[in-house]
Amino acid sequence: MNSPSLAHIRLMEAHSRARQDLLDASLVGSLGIVFLPVAEEDVPAAPEAAPAGAPDAVSGNAHDGAHEGAPVAASGHACFTVRATMPADARTCQPFGYLSGGASLALAETLAGWGSMLTLQPGERPAGASVSANHVAALAKGGQVLATATLLHMGRTTHVWNVDITDAADGRLISTARVLNHILSPNTFSSHTSSHTSSHTFSHREQVQPVPQQDS
Repeated sequence: MNSPSLAHIRLMEAHSRARQDLLDASLVGSLGIVFLPVAEEDVPAAPEAAPAGAPDAVSGNAHDGAHEGAPVAASGHACFTVRATMPADARTCQPFGYLSGGASLALAETLAGWGSMLTLQPGERPAGASVSANHVAALAKGGQVLATATLLHMGRTTHVWNVDITDAADGRLISTARVLNHILSPNTFSSHTSSHTSSHTFSHREQVQPVPQQDS
């Protein structure tokens, strides 16, 4: 599956921000999460097609020009990055005055969901399937974190993200997480889902049927 174009991402960003009231009323607003505009350099651009007959850089075989797409990481997965900030305040800190690991997990899954959503077609939705994290440093109340989510795998039915959460002031790693999203097609949703509900930016798991296990 090819990585999304910058034009598609800009369109999805504009569509989502037009429904800022939904974001503010969700966990995004509750935790003070702010999605940063996607930087142009974080979206892989489709390379120019190599001339037919030119040697392939990897195999050395003649290039037929028929398999061009967005660049991928060395692992063979799509490259795409999104970022968000979150404050360490009364909403996100535990009683001892430090950022809660639970808030960091919520940030990681929310940002990965936002990133997946930006790549999808109208009617599709991401639904978080699993998230795991390691918390490696503490952040005192009053600070702010920067989360950077990188798309490691972009399949037809699943996305895998790595999310690094750092101290926005000095770049220290606070937590690192791995998130798996299922990608739900429009026909996955319950037949009673209203048109108003289907316009929401983020998936609501109580409104979808169980997702069958599929190969990505």
